[in-house]
Amino acid sequence: MLPSWREPYGTVYGEAREPLEGAYVQIKGSSRATMTDAAGHFELNRVQPTDTLVVTNIGYSRRRVPVDNQQGLIILMKKAPKALGDVEVIAHTGFQVISKERATGSFEVVDSAQFSRVVSPDIMDHLDGVVSSLVIDKRVSSGTEGYGTANPTFSIRGLSTINSGAQPLIVVDNFPYNGSSTGQILANINPDDVESVTILKDAAAASIWGSQAGNGVIVITTKKGKYNTAPKLSFSSSQTVSGKPNLFYSPQLTSADYIGVEKYL
Repeated sequence: MLPSWREPYGTVYGEAREPLEGAYVQIKGSSRATMTDAAGHFELNRVQPTDTLVVTNIGYSRRRVPVDNQQGLIILMKKAPKALGDVEVIAHTGFQVISKERATGSFEVVDSAQFSRVVSPDIMDHLDGVVSSLVIDKRVSSGTEGYGTANPTFSIRGLSTINSGAQPLIVVDNFPYNGSSTGQILANINPDDVESVTILKDAAAASIWGSQAGNGVIVITTKKGKYNTAPKLSFSSSQTVSGKPNLFYSPQLTSADYIGVEKYL
């Protein structure tokens, strides 16, 4: 048995027999602990032969060493395995579903949880400010879509070609989508039915669609039923609270202000 007045000591080494500085050595079940110095040495008071030392260090696995009447302990630490979590990003190109490590080019995936953060009947509102390199212009369009119709235009990394139109290619459930009959690009698609949106940004990612994907591709995948799964029901609601309107308020200029504006013009 080791005398209670003696100070048992030991040395902590790494896998390459290098001294480990700053390793934490503690007596199991006790608050008495110390740390190793630059040479890997440590000392502890009142250690009993039946005690067990617990040694920990950053990047190394925890080690438990029984004292068992030993002096000059040599403790070898093993590096902890670096286990990374499995993060799987599924990209939809419109032709196939591939994982991130198998995909070439630059793309970005907006899943259902991220897509549903915004409450709006317009799909573009759900993507505005969420996807990088996607610029949405919400100014009122007065072109072929009809005067005074709010038809936002959008671009991915700017305008790349003028031969295939000014806007990116829209693909919905593996088929190109040209918009509704009223000129609205995505007016007929319910945002609640969207499962994920994949943005194909560069030529390598969008090359599968040929020249029509010169300005990028937006692949929209809707929710579908799956084989041999239990039925699922989802429900979403939104509520807007506003003040009571003044029915007698008429936002019109006075005669003096109107004449002043005309004079200024």
